Amino acid sequence: MGAAGTVAKTGTLEGAVKRKEKRKHIWEVDNKLHCSVCGTCLNMGEQKEILKRLKINPEPYSDYEIHGLMVENLSTKNKLSYQIDRHLNRKYRYEIGEFGGYGERELVKVWKEKLESGDICGLFWVAVTHPQLSLETLFIMFCEVHMLSHLNGGGARREKAEYKRLSDSNARLSKRLKEEKKNKKILDRELEQSKKDCRRLEDRLRSFSNNIIEKKSPEEDKDRTVADLKKEKDELKRKLCQVQEEVDELMKLIRLLNREKDNLILELYEQKELNVQLYREIENVLKKLNSGTASCGKSGSDIDLCARRVLIVGGLTKLRGFYREMIEKMGGEFEYHDGYLQSGAKTLEDSIKRSDIILCPVDYNSHGACLSVKKICKRFNKSYQILPGSSLSSISQALSAGGEG
Repeated sequence: MGAAGTVAKTGTLEGAVKRKEKRKHIWEVDNKLHCSVCGTCLNMGEQKEILKRLKINPEPYSDYEIHGLMVENLSTKNKLSYQIDRHLNRKYRYEIGEFGGYGERELVKVWKEKLESGDICGLFWVAVTHPQLSLETLFIMFCEVHMLSHLNGGGARREKAEYKRLSDSNARLSKRLKEEKKNKKILDRELEQSKKDCRRLEDRLRSFSNNIIEKKSPEEDKDRTVADLKKEKDELKRKLCQVQEEVDELMKLIRLLNREKDNLILELYEQKELNVQLYREIENVLKKLNSGTASCGKSGSDIDLCARRVLIVGGLTKLRGFYREMIEKMGGEFEYHDGYLQSGAKTLEDSIKRSDIILCPVDYNSHGACLSVKKICKRFNKSYQILPGSSLSSISQALSAGGEG
């Protein structure tokens, strides 16, 4: 069994150091790769911790300044570059032991597999410090890491903002639900106490009535005592009804809050499904970039819509922002209609009349919207495209096919 197999089996730092002696140090790596290594293989927490080890307080500096300081010092061997090199060898000792002994062809094969899942941090460190990897292969890996950071960055920021909004809303509703349950318990106790008081007064009323009959009290005294007890009983019954009404209202409110919470949970699940779809879109774009099979040999940024207005009818409403960003980057004007026609087709008709390109996906749309698009476009002699899907790649391909002015 070779040295690589030994490290993978034992997982010790000592085995990783033995492999390291045959690999490049960080200051021996091409300067053009230092920024990607720092941004991909180290998170901000780790970068700040390394500065603290060197007695440098990271608090006065922004994340960008810390990143710049790291990259600036990686070209030569110094205390900072030595600490970074040592930290990365320790952090990715498993990957070094597992893949450090691979040849270029084997390493590229593993890289493609890891790229599918996005788990490439450790393998990227193995690649840039590999003593025999060609500059061409390193450049391809660098480009893929660079594009992945751009594509994932925008999606991650939107997902983080949406997740925070849903989490905050859910926290507020949970807190309110907890308070209402607490109030319900208090009202339940009051209701139970009122019932007990009512039963006690009924017992007293029966007791007084029996005593009056047995003692043969004067008729007017008996009537006055019974009347007072009945009045007290009626008052307690009134309070009991009032408490019961309050309990019923609270129960309605609790049911309403539960429905709102369920809707928020459903919305969160839908957002997660949307994130999965966006991730698949990103994977498809990366695959096309790697294989060189982009539609018509062009990327989306090469298309010039010449300020023409593009109308999308239907599709995923939550992708609306992505549709707009893509079309505006192509030099077009964006307009959207969700495909619902409850208020009539007048709004859809106005949008079609002022648009130059009309796209109608059928996967997230109503049959009525698609039929209306066809009728209105024929009436005003407008060209349109019925698309099988509403993904970003489907929209991009449709614009690539007919977007050149």
